[in-house]
Amino acid sequence: MTIPPWSPVLWKGDTDRPQRCDVAVVGAGLAGLAIGLELAQAGVDVALFEARGDLGEGAVGRGSGLVQLGLCEHPIQLVGAIGHEDAAELLAYSRQSISMIDTEEVWSSQGGLWCASMDREDEGISRSTQWLQEVGFECLALEGRELHQRLGQSGFTTGRYHSEEGVVEPRFLVKAIAQRARNAGAKIFLDHTLRSVEETSGALSVRGDGWACQTDMVVYSSGWGSVELDGWYRDKLFPVRAQHLWESTSSGMAMSGRTQHGYAAWGPTANGRVVSGCRWGSPHMEVGETSDLLNDRIAAHLGRFLSRFGEQVDVERREWTSSMTFTCDALPILGPFPGQPRKISCLGFNGQDLAFAMASAKSVATGILEGTGHAIPTRLQSHRFL
Repeated sequence: MTIPPWSPVLWKGDTDRPQRCDVAVVGAGLAGLAIGLELAQAGVDVALFEARGDLGEGAVGRGSGLVQLGLCEHPIQLVGAIGHEDAAELLAYSRQSISMIDTEEVWSSQGGLWCASMDREDEGISRSTQWLQEVGFECLALEGRELHQRLGQSGFTTGRYHSEEGVVEPRFLVKAIAQRARNAGAKIFLDHTLRSVEETSGALSVRGDGWACQTDMVVYSSGWGSVELDGWYRDKLFPVRAQHLWESTSSGMAMSGRTQHGYAAWGPTANGRVVSGCRWGSPHMEVGETSDLLNDRIAAHLGRFLSRFGEQVDVERREWTSSMTFTCDALPILGPFPGQPRKISCLGFNGQDLAFAMASAKSVATGILEGTGHAIPTRLQSHRFL
């Protein structure tokens, strides 16, 4: 299996597994670890159970590291789908989440662009820019020479600049938060695949092969795999495979960006440059795919796209995939299940984990600590599925 170029040392999980904890978190990805950190800092006895043998092997750690505001589509499309006020709240929530990453000191570049390269995309960019400015977001409309200077490459005529966006080293981010969570008292167990979550005698129990842990609450933060643990997620979550290409040169790439209505994104890293996306190169958009296999058609599109940013002479190249968790309505699912307050959701970021996971984790943790869901935007609450 080809792995991303970000490879910090192997994380060593805890070994003294408890028979009981206050809160059990299923999945130790970015959101799960951030929840563990928030709860542990508040004195909660929290245990995280991760199926993989190392941290950073999920959607974030195996992703591109590109931090981009909001959802993949143009913001004006979000306005059309859920309305002006809810769209503004969702974008503000994303901006809050991104600002929380900045404190981890894992950024390799800052600032991002959205550039037009397909039919009618310039209209989507210009209308989105106008709306964002109207609701108080600091972004710049760019054209011609100014766009070329920020981008480091010609060929795009219309764009929008966001200062909050950029690129992080994703595995370092995940493990930095894990270390903070452990220092605060959270227990993190690797190679702990959950087989079931059961309710007996008024208590919840998370169970694996030959082990069990009783708990007061369970937080599901394990992506599309949560469908196997709880039927409530059926018809709500599904996997989508993302593909990434990295090269060891950073020439000709000034900052991160995205184009093709959000289906292609790129950015400079600390030791090269990365491009992700082009799912449209697959007839089924990679929906339902969970394997690590590369799609050759997508790989060809990514290679052609990256070649626009300079020469490729004697460079190291790596390609890999990651599995994203999409939801039926393209919005994260946060908070208690309807009618089941001890089962809590924090997942479904539709490939935009770095744009939403940190704020989502804080909101979910606040809800657990205070017994209220007011910190979660209404549009994202699990109760919308009543």
